Amino acid sequence: MKKLHLYQTDHEDSLRVSSHKTLLSLDSNALECVMDFSRVTPLVVTPNLSPSEAAELMAKTHTALEVVVDERDNFIGVVSFNDLQSQEVMKKVANGYSREELTISDFMKPKHKLKAFDTVELANATVADIVARLKGSGQAYCLVIDRAYHQIQGIISVADIEARLQQAIDIGNEAIFSTLCRELRPA
Repeated sequence: MKKLHLYQTDHEDSLRVSSHKTLLSLDSNALECVMDFSRVTPLVVTPNLSPSEAAELMAKTHTALEVVVDERDNFIGVVSFNDLQSQEVMKKVANGYSREELTISDFMKPKHKLKAFDTVELANATVADIVARLKGSGQAYCLVIDRAYHQIQGIISVADIEARLQQAIDIGNEAIFSTLCRELRPA
């Protein structure tokens, strides 16, 4: 089994934008589970969109992830349907924000916090290698970057892999759950 690395995204990394979804096996080539932006254009939104508008757009387009870009179309992060769930909005409201002032920028995962796989490593890896690397990482999705050219070429979603493998993947959400419990515990 190949050892894959998760790399920190760089400021220079930009989107490479341009589906065929078939079942995977753990022996499938790792590149088969990449949403390749040169073939599939991601759902792109701006950071000033409200959480309810973003969630509605995701529901209409049957997507669970949106790419967030600034006014110059520079990639600044991603936001998932789970990030916009009402309990996340309620936590912000409980902390003094009004619903009207909230935007997806309050919920998105910024580019500098995203991890990425390198396309060169993925070309010689299997889906099992990706699953092994993501287990326990808490990473529900990872970018795929051509590190030589600093181009974000796609994204890998654990939910997509689970659907195509037809099995659950434990990425260590218990760590996320324990963090949530600490945040909600009275001081």
